[in-house]
Amino acid sequence: MVLNGNQLGGQLPPSLLSGQGLQVLDVGNNNFKDTFPYWLGSLPELQALILHTNSFHGNVGTSKGKHLFSKLRIFDISNNSFNSTLPSSFLQCFKAMMNSTEYRGKLQYLSESYYKDSVMLKVKGHDPKFVRILTVITTIDVSNNKLKGEIPKVIREPDSLRWLNLAHNNFIGRIPPSLASLSEPESLDSSSNKLVGQIPEELASLTSLEFFNVPQN
Repeated sequence: MVLNGNQLGGQLPPSLLSGQGLQVLDVGNNNFKDTFPYWLGSLPELQALILHTNSFHGNVGTSKGKHLFSKLRIFDISNNSFNSTLPSSFLQCFKAMMNSTEYRGKLQYLSESYYKDSVMLKVKGHDPKFVRILTVITTIDVSNNKLKGEIPKVIREPDSLRWLNLAHNNFIGRIPPSLASLSEPESLDSSSNKLVGQIPEELASLTSLEFFNVPQN
């Protein structure tokens, strides 16, 4: 379900839970004003959740259960007003990003059997653009919020993560060397935060990395 770029507002309707087969929910570029919709995590087939450029606020994540969002591979909450930490327990819900070998080597599109989904994502520092959803795409984009605390070390556990964007927040501390555990990252952006220290030498082993952005820390 792609509702990107309208003037929809208010809170997300609970009736979305009736779509038990829903794989993609893109409500980006609207006027929604709501807290994080953790209840969407109970949708058993949800693989892409895009909330960017709205007025979502408050805490990110949920403590409601480890089985929520278990198939999620695209998570984009950028350009909102979330102001919590990024909970490790929440990132560990993203089971589909962990040791994901199911789609490697298969250039297949999500929902290919009945329609061609495309969503607006910011890729490798470029302006947002619509892209077809390959099943190998895995991304976490929490940029342009007010998130705080340290970058969670468990962010290495979604080890199939391709694109990670933490830019323009209030993250503190150091870039965790554990990011070197990612298997095939292409883009890491932690610019415009409050990070300190040196860039971990371990990241030099990431031969797949094409875009690495850390200024303004």
